[in-house]
Amino acid sequence: MKRSIALLISSGLAVGAAHAQSSVVLFGAVDTSVRYISYSGKGSAVTMGSFGNSPSMIGFLGTEDLGGGLQAVFRLEAAYVPATGQSATGAFGLPFFNRSSWVGLKSSKYGEVHLGRDWNPAYVNLYLFDPTYNLGVGNLVHYSNLLNQGLVPNYYWNSNTITYYTPSNMGGFSGIFQVSVRGDGTGCNGNVVCTTTIGTYVGGRLAYEAGPLTISAALAQTGISSNTRATSPTGKWTQANVGMAYDFGIAKVLLSLNTDKFINLRETRGSIAAQIPIGGDYAWISYEGSRVDSSAQAAGVYGAQGGGMGFVHNLSKRTAVYASLAYLKNRGKGTLSVEDVGSYSTNTPPGGVTTGCEIGLRHTF
Repeated sequence: MKRSIALLISSGLAVGAAHAQSSVVLFGAVDTSVRYISYSGKGSAVTMGSFGNSPSMIGFLGTEDLGGGLQAVFRLEAAYVPATGQSATGAFGLPFFNRSSWVGLKSSKYGEVHLGRDWNPAYVNLYLFDPTYNLGVGNLVHYSNLLNQGLVPNYYWNSNTITYYTPSNMGGFSGIFQVSVRGDGTGCNGNVVCTTTIGTYVGGRLAYEAGPLTISAALAQTGISSNTRATSPTGKWTQANVGMAYDFGIAKVLLSLNTDKFINLRETRGSIAAQIPIGGDYAWISYEGSRVDSSAQAAGVYGAQGGGMGFVHNLSKRTAVYASLAYLKNRGKGTLSVEDVGSYSTNTPPGGVTTGCEIGLRHTF
């Protein structure tokens, strides 16, 4: 639940009557799980996770009514690790407000413009059509070698962006369009394991929603100014994906297909999944497979296949307990795993299998 914080500032920093038309909302989540991961032939580990059913994060969302249907808006959102108390900066080398950091203008008639760090539009499909929302041991992103080896560091968010969101009253159609300019040399976008320096980005997503049906497609391209894996140190990373969901009532079925071409390395992933409501709770099940071309294999990038299942029991509107199981089998000499962060793992033997299970507690505010 989002909690409003009144702006009761009467000092010289206040801007007259504008405070009566402004608000700042504090929101966030705390998520911690106990996790067991088994690596075929190389033992097992018991750890604590922090992103099993929700990102653990804290954020601020602000609005100011400017009149005429126009609002000024901002969003600042930072991830952290409850098990250790570390910020994303301390734990993963990411920017402090790694999830969002933007200011913009919003109009019910013309849409919304953000300036700053925002979601990669091409990632939205991968999030929406994953029954885990890219969280926990069953996270479908675990099957991407390009992502988990740090070759594509702006998979989730882009810095230095101008992002436009269309209005919501377009007969079920909507769109997101984004460009970024890497003017400050941020390069790897804060990814601590990254071996790639990125340049400008152009991308967008189109979607259609009508009743139980959702269909969407996205296309994006990022300039690569240096890398150590492809045959050429420079070039383009192109991502294209489509997704579809249909809610039959007894279950919501989700399908997705994604292809990435990183200069000369190509990876394709597909998934089928379902969310099944059970009273006020829900269960989920998924299967995903990824394949790469011969150039990718020559560069040490391989595919994988596997799936997962889980159950979420809502104790209230804000609190839930959950349990998940996942299985991942590597193709070729791949070493991916079902670990939470950084699925590319030295614990997994080449071509090996990892299995995982977790039980966790999540609270949102």
